[in-house]
Amino acid sequence: MAYKTLIVTGSRHAPDSKEQRDDLRRRLDRLRTEYGISEVVVGDAKGVDAEAAQWASENGIEVYRFKADWHQFSRSAGPRRNAEMVASCAEGSAIVLAYCGSLPLSKCKGTSDMVRRCQKREMTIFVVDNLFVTDGVFESVELLKEKRGS
Repeated sequence: MAYKTLIVTGSRHAPDSKEQRDDLRRRLDRLRTEYGISEVVVGDAKGVDAEAAQWASENGIEVYRFKADWHQFSRSAGPRRNAEMVASCAEGSAIVLAYCGSLPLSKCKGTSDMVRRCQKREMTIFVVDNLFVTDGVFESVELLKEKRGS
């Protein structure tokens, strides 16, 4: 199945090594190839957002950045931005890469919020964190829960 949009969400602290950066880029390449991605939606933060935006630009893929207005909305700025990112995607047009690198998803609060929002929209979500990283094999959130017993 082809999807137009890839939402990328993740830790501001990842990728924290060349290996993680290369891993993130390999996963982005694979998603582009397997799903026909033509645009990337990111949260315009450092870390995974910045790396995904750079990758997309380098590969001629349109990038849509959503900036959180921390000054106006304080602590609710991140969740508001996340809601805008999800709402920007037409029904059935997007998949999600949640990349936490060496952190567990539970420690990536903004990423966890995005995953919950995307689950409500029944989007396909691929999670990479320290609890479940495989050799280039993607798993959906549902399968991850089953394997983790949660």
